[in-house]
Amino acid sequence: ATGSTAFLPFSHSAFNLYTNYDGNYAMFGDKSVKTQNSSNDTLSTFASFDSKNRLHIITINKVAKNTTVSLNLTKGFYSNASVVGFDSTNATITKRDSIKSTIAFNKCSYVLPPYSALHFVFTPVQLPQVTKAVTDSTNPNILKIFFSLPLNNTIINNNDIKIVGINGPITTSSAVITDSVITINLINAIANTDTSLY
Repeated sequence: ATGSTAFLPFSHSAFNLYTNYDGNYAMFGDKSVKTQNSSNDTLSTFASFDSKNRLHIITINKVAKNTTVSLNLTKGFYSNASVVGFDSTNATITKRDSIKSTIAFNKCSYVLPPYSALHFVFTPVQLPQVTKAVTDSTNPNILKIFFSLPLNNTIINNNDIKIVGINGPITTSSAVITDSVITINLINAIANTDTSLY
């Protein structure tokens, strides 16, 4: 093909990336989200939420080389993302490597092929809610926080936990997660049960 007709398949795919990215008329979200780029000459990004609170991000690599994009996600927490798109070698929208276990603290990176347009769909994580917090009846230095969902068994960094009692901040020495309960060892005893969590 010659002239402008050579670009028609790419134009068609660019349109479908928003309106039919999976072949079943799945669409870019209808609630716009502000994005920021480090270089508009190299990369363009567009983001939105859909009715299921999934975060959609479309990235366009404008240069003739691989570009690694670092995504800092806000307004939610995410565990994985599906990726589809096309590049200069083929106008057909195809599935790309998904993002599964590489999202840490809502940050991840991805290598964009030269002259490519990719559509990321991030699935939100259901966050556990605190249901109650009580001190041990025999040891006021032990605080147990109960959550609505099971948590991963791990050691929590002390810097991630802030506890304020009626007499001021209370520092923690360690915290351990078991199922849906966090057990915290307090350094100084709680003088009363009016404890707030932040």
